[in-house]
This record gives sequence, structure tokens and C-alpha cells, in this order.
Amino acid sequence: MLARGIYDSGCSDLVELYCIERARFLEATRQAARHGDDVAKLKPWLRIANAACDRMLRLAPKLGLTPASRHKAARVRATVLAPAMKFLKP
Repeated sequence: MLARGIYDSGCSDLVELYCIERARFLEATRQAARHGDDVAKLKPWLRIANAACDRMLRLAPKLGLTPASRHKAARVRATVLAPAMKFLKP
């Protein structure tokens, strides 16, 4: 989002929610793989993974992360991006 110039502080809550859902999805898929033979333990993890995936898919267009929504995302001035640059990996 920073590289595309579409991140500003007004969307930080949505970005945080997206990251939380992504972490839930990743953990749930790891646990599902671990319990793959035990259906009783597998089902709750699959339910969590599916719910997190659904929420990620609903948030992605709002953040300009899908191909269809990228052109709609507003460009942000470089001065707004400066505080967020510290989070970018070199």
C-alpha cells in the first residue's frame, strides 16, 4: 500500500483488522494441518480459517488490495506516508 501510495493513517484500523484476520487464518490452517486425521479437532480450525478468510476477502477491496479495487484507491501525498515508512523492510 505504501509503494502504491494508497496508505494513510485513516485506514490504519482496517489494515490492523486485515492483519489480525490473516494471522488467524494462518494459525488455523497450521492447526488444521496438524490435526488432519482427527475430524473432531479439525472442524473447529477449519471453521476459524474459513471465517477469517471471508473477513479478509471483505476487507481487501476497502484497502485497494484486489485488482478491481486498485484503480479506485486514492493516491496519498508522500508527506502522509513518511511516518509509515519505518515499517517497510529495506
